Amino acid sequence: MRKFKTFFLLLCALLLCTLCSCSQSINLSDRAVVKMIYLSKVKEAYQAVIVIYSCEPNADTTKAEGIAELYEGIGVTIDAALDDATTKQNRKPFYAQNELLLIGADLAKQNITPVLEYFSREEALRPNMAIFIVDESEQAVAKVEENADDMVKSLEYLLTSKTEQINYTTRVYECDIAQGTFNGILPVVTLEKETAKAKISGLTLYNKGVLSGAIAKDFTPLAMVLNGKARKIHMSEQLPEDVFVDCDVENISLRYTVDKNMKLQVKVCGDVENLVLNQPLQNTTTDSEKKAVEELKQIMQKDAAEIVKFVYDENGLDGFSYLWWIRCYSLEKSKEMERLGKLYTSDNIQVLFNLNFGL
Repeated sequence: MRKFKTFFLLLCALLLCTLCSCSQSINLSDRAVVKMIYLSKVKEAYQAVIVIYSCEPNADTTKAEGIAELYEGIGVTIDAALDDATTKQNRKPFYAQNELLLIGADLAKQNITPVLEYFSREEALRPNMAIFIVDESEQAVAKVEENADDMVKSLEYLLTSKTEQINYTTRVYECDIAQGTFNGILPVVTLEKETAKAKISGLTLYNKGVLSGAIAKDFTPLAMVLNGKARKIHMSEQLPEDVFVDCDVENISLRYTVDKNMKLQVKVCGDVENLVLNQPLQNTTTDSEKKAVEELKQIMQKDAAEIVKFVYDENGLDGFSYLWWIRCYSLEKSKEMERLGKLYTSDNIQVLFNLNFGL
């Protein structure tokens, strides 16, 4: 029995040695750390641009830095275009640190479902890549080539900044393509003319993978509130009597309730801070401020109703996942509403604002 145990332990040790892959490991300095992928369409071919950074020996891949290097590839498939780009340098591509996926305007106007399907199933890529639509494909590649480092840093700032407390990103894993088509919202970025720094300029709506509409920049922060992705927004509005109000709405939270008639009420709660008026509305400062907050609330409710109507009625999308709450209340009734064509409508959704001030 003792000999058998000894033989068994030696066999296990031998097997462990065969599992070791250190002899075939690749030094980090020999890896091309990909930080961003830009994908567009040129006629019938895909155009891929990868931005990579060098990594010093014995360094962590998260510390990859230095001069950004760009490699461009063309292919009839996305895979072929990326392979063409990576083979133009002699290092092995490392995608595990890449969080940025940019889609050119030309490609964004086509059926975007195959693109999202590819990046969601490709095991070498991160499922939490943030997707951005670039609104000017013709000059985008040139801007990337000239200012890649600034562009990457500005996009990473959008991912990590806590200043505005607005999460503009849509990650690959958030894209619902289970039914073989993409329905949802993707953010749009504009590249500054000189520096190529990226700034949010709106939202795009996709119905069955096809671009169906867009939300303008001025309405984007409020749309992100309705989408549950904003904790703080800045408001500047003109009130009656040529009064202008400027303030922050902070600590934003959403509360959902469904009544017996299958109507969803979305209550947006928040605190008004840093309120500034260009002239008084009432006899006292306090009364003026309270009246301004009340009128601001009415404006926000009106704008929110228009956004919900645009998303649900005009584009037929459950862009803010509100219908989930209705289905939770009664799946049977919601299926009947969907069969009758009464589910995807703003008539089922009421948005109210509860703004606290002076507490």
